[in-house]
Amino acid sequence: MSRFANVFLPPYQHVGKWTKRLHQYFPWVISAFWKISESLIKFQFPLKKCNLLPDEPMKTGIFNLGFVPRNEFYKLIENGTIKTHRTCIKSYTENGVLLENGEELACDTLIFGTGYKPNTSFMPKVFNKYQEKDGVYLYRHIIHPDLSNMAFIGRAATFSNSLTSHIASVWLAELLKGKFQLPERDEMLANIDEMKQWKRSFMPDISSRSTVVKLHMVHYIDELLKDMGINPWRKKSKLAEWFQDYRPSDYREVLSEVDEK
Repeated sequence: MSRFANVFLPPYQHVGKWTKRLHQYFPWVISAFWKISESLIKFQFPLKKCNLLPDEPMKTGIFNLGFVPRNEFYKLIENGTIKTHRTCIKSYTENGVLLENGEELACDTLIFGTGYKPNTSFMPKVFNKYQEKDGVYLYRHIIHPDLSNMAFIGRAATFSNSLTSHIASVWLAELLKGKFQLPERDEMLANIDEMKQWKRSFMPDISSRSTVVKLHMVHYIDELLKDMGINPWRKKSKLAEWFQDYRPSDYREVLSEVDEK
């Protein structure tokens, strides 16, 4: 969650010139960073031993809404309390399920952890008009230029949703007070389309991709603060700004800064 580490992520929608040059001229540095990061994770957690090594590389897998479980989880796998199977269910039997790898599992209860599909049928037709296979894309993840009387808080999926929602709420309140103005409709639509192409260029193809921000949270909050005319650089020194992780406490004074404007 530091700005330095963020440099090695797939570049943000509006990327800085130095980050852009690093990815353009020194791709081997980016690759080395992620190889080292993956090695550290494999050293910390017995992923291979537990047959849990992901198929996707880490730099894109972290945008797949996944997580790394606590150490206790791996211990339950190692002692046999939890058994993992990297396959799919082929069919159901009288006593359990038959897997595609030919193994049959006896079970009394089967829990489908398949996620969910959002139902937006109650929303205005103009909203559903923009519904795509990976969701509805919004300007700043909050509003759509064709829905001027509707706003969404909490649609940006980050590693600190409560913080992101708080900053977004302040942003929306300042907008409603007339403290800043939105760009013209065409400009917002262009920004939304740019975001769409950016996310689809590297993020996993999931139904909620339109909401995914994850480790780009700092950049996203930077945009919200800049819109409000608030300094996004929250640390006390340049060294801390680049190498210290960003936490909710760094934004503690945002409300008072808004009141002073």
